[in-house]
Amino acid sequence: IYSSKTTLIQSPKITKRSLLPLPFIFINFFEKLISLTGISATPFLTKNEDGKSDEPLIDIRGEDSGLLIGQKGRSLSALQYIVNVILNSSVDEKTRVLLDVEQYIGRRTISLKNLANQVSKRVIQTKKSVTLEPMTSRDRRIVHLTLESNNNVLTESTGEGFSRKITVYPANEK
Repeated sequence: IYSSKTTLIQSPKITKRSLLPLPFIFINFFEKLISLTGISATPFLTKNEDGKSDEPLIDIRGEDSGLLIGQKGRSLSALQYIVNVILNSSVDEKTRVLLDVEQYIGRRTISLKNLANQVSKRVIQTKKSVTLEPMTSRDRRIVHLTLESNNNVLTESTGEGFSRKITVYPANEK
């Protein structure tokens, strides 16, 4: 992270010849970043359990770690974006690091899948579309993927920026 006058954290210079594996360099970088926030938390390198990617997952745990989540995960998404931009600015091979706080992403995913299924049932019963609250791109993706195999409903994202939301329609309406 850079200020206009001084460098707070230097982006690690990472090459294929780095002595430490990339995920451990990320942990070291993230420990420095957390220490600057004053939040009492520790990053742990864990396995990404979604089974769909081999991206390193850093789970942040500690008594203050919830402060990193923000409203509906927006702070966590922003932090993940910033960390990936900084880290990828100095690597030979681009990679993506996933961040989680106390397994928040897993809990949020379950909650969003349940919401998507409940809304689809309501849309099928009432034959009226339902527009959900604004969501992050990650959250919208979960809802779209959850309902893509449901032939009775269609989903569509509308809006821009932080106001982007999903509308679930009866399949015969669109």
